[in-house]
Amino acid sequence: MHFVLDLALRRGLLDPTRAGALQERLQAGAPLQDLLREAGLEPSQIQGLVDELQAAAQGITAPLSPAEADLQGGGFVVQGRSQAGDYGPGDRVGEFELIELLGQGGMGAVYRARELNLEREVALKLVSPAIAGDPESRQRFLREARSAAAVNHPNVITILRVVDEEVPFMVLEFLPGGDADDLRRAAGGRLSERRALEIARDCARGLCAIESRGLVHRDLKPANVFLSEDGAAKLADLGLARTQGGDDRMTQTGIVVGTPAFMSPEQADGDEVDIRSDIYSLGATLYHMLSGSRPFNEKTTRSFIMKILNNMPPPIRQVNPTVPQELSDIIERAMAKKPEDRYQHPGEMEAELTGLFQRLAAEFASRSSEGT
Repeated sequence: MHFVLDLALRRGLLDPTRAGALQERLQAGAPLQDLLREAGLEPSQIQGLVDELQAAAQGITAPLSPAEADLQGGGFVVQGRSQAGDYGPGDRVGEFELIELLGQGGMGAVYRARELNLEREVALKLVSPAIAGDPESRQRFLREARSAAAVNHPNVITILRVVDEEVPFMVLEFLPGGDADDLRRAAGGRLSERRALEIARDCARGLCAIESRGLVHRDLKPANVFLSEDGAAKLADLGLARTQGGDDRMTQTGIVVGTPAFMSPEQADGDEVDIRSDIYSLGATLYHMLSGSRPFNEKTTRSFIMKILNNMPPPIRQVNPTVPQELSDIIERAMAKKPEDRYQHPGEMEAELTGLFQRLAAEFASRSSEGT
């Protein structure tokens, strides 16, 4: 069944009989947006599907399938105040003056801003109109944001404040060093084993702090690993974070949330996830930093999910033969299909990354002195 209709079915917006009938008409060429209208979905419900698609599509450079693009282009997207076109440099949000848009997705938009009272730069994340306008989703967002704000660690970006206004937003520390994906591109597509190990080690330490608070990140990827001025890596974008096993989450079991290229098999399948899902994503992130390509490169969300569930990525040493076998083994274990076959806690992975870094320190120093 088409991804959008399957999503609507899982959300309880369509019954199986109606979804099957719509699938047949969609295959016959009927526009998806017209079918959803005809099925009686309210604009707010359709907006929810759009937001799920946008969140899932983050990190995919290829276009969505025609039906997905048709849904997003059908005039259903509510242009709320967290959309890029509604704010610009110089605009004010409370005591903050916006400087530039840093990025946006299904969850909202992030701006570089100046806190006028303290005369410091921060990052401002405003949630999407669909979340702000739905009381239940809004309260869940605020609970999750406050849980994430309780994480205080050098390798996790600091959430300075959570503001409950007409459009809720988070105030975060601003890191001018860019993200790990920017660094990879600047290095010519791949990072050195030394730099990739340093970043992965820092991320594992950040995951230890997240786990200690009973949280799961759910969207760990190179673009969500930011770098401080001294080069330390910090996990960012805890907007999808939620408590393990709790009911205070934006998305219930059965709904896919995250970035397909880096999500674990259980997350791709819409199942319950725990910290081991983040460990898989860290393995996929390390794979990407060392190889210059994602573990799987597909054109649609659905094809990504099928690959993650049923296939193993090409061995990292096949893509980049300079990667040490020990590092390849760490990546392979982190990305095991079954959670029980991975590292069970990020501290275990951090210990192996740190040990490998120390064993290779002399080789790294030699390469550095030779300019390689």
